[in-house]
Amino acid sequence: VRVRTRLKSRMGRLMLANSITLTPGTLTVEIDGEWLYVHCVTLEPGDTEAATAAIATGFERYLEVMYG
Repeated sequence: VRVRTRLKSRMGRLMLANSITLTPGTLTVEIDGEWLYVHCVTLEPGDTEAATAAIATGFERYLEVMYG
């Protein structure tokens, strides 16, 4: 799944990638600018938009406060 992040700082993006990887069933494979490529073990077919929102949104709220 390709996930777009709103985080601007490199440290914020790195922390987001690490947080996703620490979540069971997900693994951040690559960071390319504002895009994170995430492997998900369980993902319902055709539900990629909801999955991308669920993956990043919770972590981004906290990381935006800390890293901008």
